Amino acid sequence: MADIRRQNAKSHAGFDAAIAAKQDRERQERLDRLERAVPKWLAFLLKPLLRSLWNGRQRGFQQQGQGGEKILVGALRWRLDRRFTLCPDVVIQIGPDQFAQLDLVVVGISSVFILEVKTWTGAIRATGTRWQQRVGNRWQTTESPVRQQQMHVHRFAQWLIQHHLPINSTHVFAGIAMMNVQWLRTRDVPLSVFDRPSAVARWIQTLDKAQPPLGPAVRTTLLEALVAGDTPAPLDAGP
Repeated sequence: MADIRRQNAKSHAGFDAAIAAKQDRERQERLDRLERAVPKWLAFLLKPLLRSLWNGRQRGFQQQGQGGEKILVGALRWRLDRRFTLCPDVVIQIGPDQFAQLDLVVVGISSVFILEVKTWTGAIRATGTRWQQRVGNRWQTTESPVRQQQMHVHRFAQWLIQHHLPINSTHVFAGIAMMNVQWLRTRDVPLSVFDRPSAVARWIQTLDKAQPPLGPAVRTTLLEALVAGDTPAPLDAGP
């Protein structure tokens, strides 16, 4: 059974504040558009309803995402052995207002795996970075999780350098886990995409065997840094 290590809750404070500020701005932009589109008296009546709907929608997205992560973590814990450590919901910071929220980081003996977890439903197809979801009888283009995950990997690489961890890109693998999808077809997608936890586990086990070990000291330092979630000083900073 794989080990589970959770990040210090204080590490999320800055990230949570940045997300809350972003959501407040987006909500206010919608309210401003409402005021411009309808008479003032009608906007006055509709604003409380719009705020309630917006807040409920954001809570729903958060709960759905957390549910998908829990399912994947629970499945991988039983499918991977004690040589692997699962670190769910990791926030890393590489500079002021520069964060990345990693849904799941799996640390093996030889490699590090970064997983983006999606709870999209229905049918999904993807070619390259173009993703579409079946809605009724039509395919609608949706935001590509590939670009988001590539940004996460880039920031994780910067974070490793800031922590003086000698882990290069050949030891870091990124994937996307679609936890609720009923039908999935991908072609020429630059990242690995999975629709079952068992496929994720096989991917991790296979790639971890193919790399030279990280070494106990590097692995321990990495896990301690992930759990602590501290923000190191820049490499060129003075004492």
